[in-house]
Amino acid sequence: MAEISKSKAKRLAQQQARYKKTKSHIGAVLAIIIPVAIIIAAVVFINYRNNNSGIYVKYFNNDGTFKNINIDDYCVSDFNSMIISRNDVENVSTLVEADIYQMLTDNTTIDDDPSRVIAYGDKLHVAYEATIDGAEYETYTESDPRLITMGYETLGSEADQLLIGSHVGSEITFDREYPEDWKKEELAGKTVHYELKVVGLYIIPAFDDAFVSEHLSDQASSAAEYRELLTKEYQDYKRDELIQAALNEYCTINSYPEDFMNRLIEDAKANDLRNLDSLNQMYGANATLYDVYGIAEDPDPAASYELLVRQSAEGTMIKILQNAALAKELGITVTKDEVKDYFISNGTDEKTFNSYVKTYGWGYLATNLIQVRVDDYIKENIKYSDSETGSTSENAAPEATSEVTE
Repeated sequence: MAEISKSKAKRLAQQQARYKKTKSHIGAVLAIIIPVAIIIAAVVFINYRNNNSGIYVKYFNNDGTFKNINIDDYCVSDFNSMIISRNDVENVSTLVEADIYQMLTDNTTIDDDPSRVIAYGDKLHVAYEATIDGAEYETYTESDPRLITMGYETLGSEADQLLIGSHVGSEITFDREYPEDWKKEELAGKTVHYELKVVGLYIIPAFDDAFVSEHLSDQASSAAEYRELLTKEYQDYKRDELIQAALNEYCTINSYPEDFMNRLIEDAKANDLRNLDSLNQMYGANATLYDVYGIAEDPDPAASYELLVRQSAEGTMIKILQNAALAKELGITVTKDEVKDYFISNGTDEKTFNSYVKTYGWGYLATNLIQVRVDDYIKENIKYSDSETGSTSENAAPEATSEVTE
């Protein structure tokens, strides 16, 4: 057995569960699903499949449990000690509002109506020419303007004073004196002359029912409903993130079954080469694996690649071991019929499923359903702590709540 530290196991697992604003579910955190690329390769690369029949049969029994090893030697789980904070799950309003604001800024318009009066807080598109002692310093054109916000004094307080109360299309001229200790050396102690024109108002739409109707009608019928939906998604994500942290603490990896680890590394490398060959043929390129991984300029790209593959395999191994340990602790089992029904019900046709059985074996396929059942059990039974009282409760997931600030 290859011994690893608890801290390393925790770090590797956390690397696999990075917060990518995904709003993903626990499956992305605990998943031991068969890599899609490998499955596709198994279908496309017939010769490889035929030469590697049942490549995981030696590692798994048909029910998805490990063969010839005691899971307790590698991973110990203590589900009853896992507790997550209700407040941390519920407190997602900042994330929700940031998400909405980003969506609104992605749908901005420019108002060039000359009757529009400029007010404090308005965002403007401005074109200007800035000169120092008659020499050009900086220029923004009407076709490529600069965005400034009234009140931020981006171009100095005098510019804001002149612009607030004026109109779109207004032209102003002013000088700005920069102090000797100004952060930009080229401006320190200089007087800059600005000739500026307001090109338009940068309009961020209101988040209201009309906006939702135009842009989000496939997801919600009102602003309040969409905000509630988004709140629930972020709460689910935070819950899953906290569950993963609890797993890293209370479902610890002591070591890896090294033979299986080597198999995962070998398969990952083979899959990389097949995908690389496909990409090169598709685009008529001559790229290397080092190019694909962005490590071609590393001092030792071969060593960097070995490390990346090893880390990826360790991440997969951690997920598999954690789920195996939890399934044993929680009494979760699956049958061959249930495994087949799971794949078929999720869109896999029988011919393809049979090819998976031939390539991977029943046991490895069964780990997919074990993952789903472990996933469901954790979400339904995880204990929540009340940060104010210190109490815990079971089967009481937070409800999505949010304030409507339209």
